Amino acid sequence: MTSKKDTNIQEHEEIYSLQQLMYEYSKTIDTYSDPTFVRISQLLDKKLNQLQKHNGQKCFD
Repeated sequence: MTSKKDTNIQEHEEIYSLQQLMYEYSKTIDTYSDPTFVRISQLLDKKLNQLQKHNGQKCFD
C-alpha cells in the first residue's frame, strides 16, 4: 500500500522527469511546434494541473 507521501514523491519525480526530457529534447529541435515536444508539453501540463488540483484539495480538507 502506498502512502500519500509516496504518491506525492512519485508525482514530483514524474514532473521532474518530464521537465528534464523536455529540456533535453528542446536542444535537438528547430521549432517548438515539433509534435513530440508538444506532446511532452501536454503531458507536463496535465501532471502539473493534477498536482495543483490535489494540493488545492488539501487546503480545503
